Amino acid sequence: MFQIIAKRDEPKTTIMTTNLAPSQWNKVLDATTATAILDRLTMNWTFLTMDGRSFCSRK
Repeated sequence: MFQIIAKRDEPKTTIMTTNLAPSQWNKVLDATTATAILDRLTMNWTFLTMDGRSFCSRK
């Protein structure tokens, strides 16, 4: 994931989605990797947080 983000950092627009808040990434990634990715993302990215019911759970 870090290599993809590093390659696309400036030349292209990248949209990334996750069910985890960035503060919880260390639950699925080791601390070093999570920190490196977040350092890269927070330099020039905008974070949007959406909260609400799951679209899939609506029936």
